[in-house]
Amino acid sequence: MNIAVLIFLAVAIEGLIQWLKTSYRNKWTWLALGLGFVAVVAAGFNPLLVLGVVPKGDVQAVAVALIGYLLGAVAIARGSNYLNDFVGLMRA
Repeated sequence: MNIAVLIFLAVAIEGLIQWLKTSYRNKWTWLALGLGFVAVVAAGFNPLLVLGVVPKGDVQAVAVALIGYLLGAVAIARGSNYLNDFVGLMRA
């Protein structure tokens, strides 16, 4: 795993925790997350695969798919600022 993947995971997980910590009671937060998840699965947008993570087995492939799609959904659900941060991180 390269450093870009580790940095992405750290930023994305911290963002997810902070976002849910402050907004977990808001039904719109959950709706945005659900719609974001549907959108990334439909579009096939998996940030982990974009960053070059290659699963080595069936269990790891499922984990990469679920985690990647969840993190992609969070990026989309949080809005353009978060997505812009993600794109900037990928370019670095």
